[in-house]
Amino acid sequence: MPRFRILIPLGIVLLMALATVPGRAAEGSEGVTANPNGPLPAAGSAAGARQLLSAGQTDQAERMVRAALAGKADDGLLTVAGEIQFRRANFDEAAHAYRAAIALNPDNARAWWGLGRIEQAHFRRVSARDFFARAFFLNHRDTDIVLSYADFVSEPASQSVLLDNVARLASFDRPERSADAAARLQIQQRLQGRRPWRLASPYVAYRLALSGFRPNGSGVAGMLVAARINGGRPLRLLLDTGARGIVIDSGAARRLDLETMAASRLGGFGDARRGESRVALARSVTFGGLALADCLVEVAGQSLTAGADGVIGADVFESFRIGVDGRAGILQLTPYDDSPRDASQVSVPAIGIGKLLLVKVRVQGGSPGLFLVDTGAAFTTVSRQYLPTAGEAGRLVQMQGAQGAIGSAFRTGPLAFEVGGLALVDAAPLVMDLRPVSEAQGIEITGILGYSTLGKSRFTIDLRNGLLEFPGMAAREMVTRTFTK
Repeated sequence: MPRFRILIPLGIVLLMALATVPGRAAEGSEGVTANPNGPLPAAGSAAGARQLLSAGQTDQAERMVRAALAGKADDGLLTVAGEIQFRRANFDEAAHAYRAAIALNPDNARAWWGLGRIEQAHFRRVSARDFFARAFFLNHRDTDIVLSYADFVSEPASQSVLLDNVARLASFDRPERSADAAARLQIQQRLQGRRPWRLASPYVAYRLALSGFRPNGSGVAGMLVAARINGGRPLRLLLDTGARGIVIDSGAARRLDLETMAASRLGGFGDARRGESRVALARSVTFGGLALADCLVEVAGQSLTAGADGVIGADVFESFRIGVDGRAGILQLTPYDDSPRDASQVSVPAIGIGKLLLVKVRVQGGSPGLFLVDTGAAFTTVSRQYLPTAGEAGRLVQMQGAQGAIGSAFRTGPLAFEVGGLALVDAAPLVMDLRPVSEAQGIEITGILGYSTLGKSRFTIDLRNGLLEFPGMAAREMVTRTFTK
């Protein structure tokens, strides 16, 4: 059975978050998480439905909520209904449920928080900030709310207070969240008010070279960019738009004079376990003339992939519009300015989840679903739940992820993927179970636009406005270029 290597979201699990001040929690608004040592929430309650949702049992949670709401209107249950619809990427339905909850109880903090999440996912930052602030005013003991509010607090002392509160509040029923908050607080204190990932070179356009990523001597399966950390030897980093930050192997980190900031746990696709890692501070990371200062780098305890020293997420370059041309081997970074956008570009609105981009894709005329834009994945992949019969007829392959064996997948296709009116065709995409990816990101992901599709044409990522842009070309041209590569 053939074995292929696929890289899907790794990322540094460092949220920029905060904490709490004493205050009351509005009735029906406080988040409830499963507590294995405590009593089970009552069936039909908002707490019981949220527990099912947290365990990934979305269908069961929805049935419980619908049955309970058939008897009476309840703002807490309506809020969970909104969270279920958000998980399924049904944002209009989610907003309707949240607003119905607020109509019953204007002090329902989680309903205001839910509206903020929808705004944030659509890159409407001002309204997201206002909704999160309203939720935090009503309930500053719900750590979901506190962490979202934290994204919009820039003053270091306030962030420290909030992080400390999250660590304390989550210690009982969410120990992993508590540990993450404590680690982030430790990092912030070590930074002493310095902002990480600061641009240390002029804010001008940069043109970086990309080379082919050939794991284990195979064909090209991605794009590499060269970087120097603390002036050390050039490192080969896989350009991975489905990852966050920079993650390097422990071997690559030797003799780089990195300052360890905190212990961490590296998640990846494959084995359910999270590998030991550490977060370290690099004085500088440079890409030719582009220089960034005080950069947080995650050092993995194990090798991530053959043929590269680590991975780099697109968010490292979020101060720029990020143009990727795999065929020409160019990564073009362009400053944001007020000049008109290129009218020939086809702009596809994206959903943002933690600095990852997801776009609506329609497969072979079917219903649209959210696909993760992920150049670090060697192959474009469709969820088995989306195409339940396609996989069984395809060729079985065994997948390998960053944390070990993933399990089986099926070759299928060719398939046409309609993105913003353009047809992107992949000759042999994969079909596999993507539920672990969906659970990790908190939203239903129908597929992954991987290198096998994205590497065939130029595109631009706009993380400020939430856009994936392609050159203005006819769908037929896109199809032809994909098949003739």
